[in-house]
Amino acid sequence: MFDVAILSNAWWSSSFGNETSTYLKTTKSTQIDAKNNLTKECSNHGHLFTTSNQTHGKGRGLNTWITPSEGSTFLASFLHRLPSPAQPILTPLFGWAVYKSLNETFKESKNTFQFSVKAPNDIYLNDKKVAGLLLDSLSQGDENWIVFGLGLNVFDSPTAKNEIETNKLAYSSTSLKEEALEVDEKTWTQFLEKLSTHLTVASQMSLNSELEQATVKELLKALKKFKHNKIKNLTPSGDLELEDKTIIPWRSL
Repeated sequence: MFDVAILSNAWWSSSFGNETSTYLKTTKSTQIDAKNNLTKECSNHGHLFTTSNQTHGKGRGLNTWITPSEGSTFLASFLHRLPSPAQPILTPLFGWAVYKSLNETFKESKNTFQFSVKAPNDIYLNDKKVAGLLLDSLSQGDENWIVFGLGLNVFDSPTAKNEIETNKLAYSSTSLKEEALEVDEKTWTQFLEKLSTHLTVASQMSLNSELEQATVKELLKALKKFKHNKIKNLTPSGDLELEDKTIIPWRSL
């Protein structure tokens, strides 16, 4: 097993330049690191902030996470500069980029698997959470940035502290390894290559007011793969139409 953060930092630096990646062995939050360093050099694929150990990662609700073994989870934030503020479709575009990257990386796997998207910010593998997404959009004067935050369980999965204390395991998590998807160094760098490309495309597409039709189809397919979703349709503006005809904007979830 390799340290996911160290390999990611090395690959990013060699691919896009030494000044476009920041690695810290331990940090409170890569998302905070990115937002506190908006002047960092960005390649066309942004600036990568990653760590082997995150002590104050943000989750949904009041969850406090027990971090799995050091270096076993991809804890990263990607800083991108934009010429104008991102539009609301950025949120579903982020999920699309991660989902698409994972599917393309493991499409030749001999083992049966199914990735899916759970709005607003989760990626599931075989109906168990494998990744959490966090998105920030920032503006200062005429300058605009987005920060894609990603926690992807590669070799191990975290546990919510409150669930341990109450014995309520409502949060079902997993990792790529736990679902029998083989991840060696070659496979991981292939994933990084695809992810860097799709995140760049997502950041560029976020300047539009509506999703492209092909993206809508891919996202809707990914949403319907999650068995607990009751989603009938997805509009170009990123609104979710439920089976009972209720319309919910993705960004409002």
